[in-house]
Amino acid sequence: VNVPSRQYGERKHRNPRLNLVPSPEMKFTHPLTGTAVAYDIVDINASGFSVMVETDASLLMPGMIIDQAEIAFAGGMSLRCPVKVVYGEKIRKHATRYGLLITDIDLQSYNRLFGMISRADDPCARVSYDVDMASLWNFFFESGFIYPEKYTCIAQYKDAIKETYARLYHSCPDIFSSLTYQRNGIIYGHVSLIKAYQRSWLVNHLAAKDMGLKMTGHHVLNQILNYFDSITRMPSVGMDYVIMSFPPENRFPSDFFSAVHRALNDPGHLSMDLFAQLTIETGAASTALPGGWALRECSPADIRGLHDAYRSISGGIMADALCLDTSVAPGPSIEEIYREYGLTRRCTAYTLVHEGAAQAYLVADRSDRGINLAEMINAVKVIVPRHSTVPWYVLRSAVCGFGLEYGPTATVQVFPCEYLDRIGVPYQKRHALWVLDMRYLHANIDEIKNMARQSSATYLKGVFSSFMDRL
Repeated sequence: VNVPSRQYGERKHRNPRLNLVPSPEMKFTHPLTGTAVAYDIVDINASGFSVMVETDASLLMPGMIIDQAEIAFAGGMSLRCPVKVVYGEKIRKHATRYGLLITDIDLQSYNRLFGMISRADDPCARVSYDVDMASLWNFFFESGFIYPEKYTCIAQYKDAIKETYARLYHSCPDIFSSLTYQRNGIIYGHVSLIKAYQRSWLVNHLAAKDMGLKMTGHHVLNQILNYFDSITRMPSVGMDYVIMSFPPENRFPSDFFSAVHRALNDPGHLSMDLFAQLTIETGAASTALPGGWALRECSPADIRGLHDAYRSISGGIMADALCLDTSVAPGPSIEEIYREYGLTRRCTAYTLVHEGAAQAYLVADRSDRGINLAEMINAVKVIVPRHSTVPWYVLRSAVCGFGLEYGPTATVQVFPCEYLDRIGVPYQKRHALWVLDMRYLHANIDEIKNMARQSSATYLKGVFSSFMDRL
């Protein structure tokens, strides 16, 4: 008997399932009979789809796993992925609707599927690997994402950054995704994702500019939430954590991401930490450590010490998202994946010790300059334990020891900020590092999407009030 058996609990804000015209088709070889089978798909989203079958002629049953199903679209595009029949529900006397869940898919195929469905739902939404770079750079400047101070920092590297971006946006389908909101070739909203650590992805370049009466930023925000809603169910993508970095004073991301952090109030699954960021001249200080001090690459015991030091201050999951336990990770390393695309990516953790006792932990992140314009994965992260008495000149010398890696200057991100405040060392800015454990996303996705909708409503009220004030 075909009894409905939902894979997930009831949801208030599910990704919309669309009735595409012409209908795509599911094709597969039946796992029991070995015969070729094809059914028209009546609705679909990036997580799954449903088919309508004559009850008497049905070859499906709840629980059936199809290891190699083909989803064929009009125009010749097709995707292959494993699916599972999660329910069968009699709609009419002779018709049964079957729901099928996509159980896994590679990133490139997922982006093609999500892009097609997104554009069918909203013609301005795009997911593609052929972004026009001139339009993208114009957008970065016009949206204020690249402001004068930031441009001054990157100007000397602009040619290298442009080359890196062209590679990312056109030929790195396994480590990079780009979502845009555009019309007539002009980009009005943009967000990208890059695989930053072995099991963690970094949200890049979340920005928007005015598009008439459309709240472009909120369209992009909803687009990325829908993207996450489905992709986290795909084991092949390896997205255990998502990291978002932003200056706390940046209203667009801060209003939403800070509010979500406060509302969920669960640092074991969603944490937000403030880092102090400064730039140091690597050749301006001695790299020789004073007597009694030493810098060593982290052993497994040191990694545990780093986690303990961080948790004692934050209680969050940022250290987990750095994936420093890569020795137990299956598959190619992050360094090997980047190297395949002609890019650089390294991450090595060190312990600064005094007389054998750990006084600070340094995570030397190295990537091609500009992959993230805030240099979140091309910087030295420093975690200073509560008990530490490390002087700044010693810590600075330890960082300068990486000078050959970063060139004449290095970006340093220090946690907690209070360490530099306490010893009176000035720094340029603070960055909030927001980290979500995606394995717990589905328990909270309704609340997160609801907050995005409330944010949109608040924005509209502000626009209306401003308009009325001008009357």
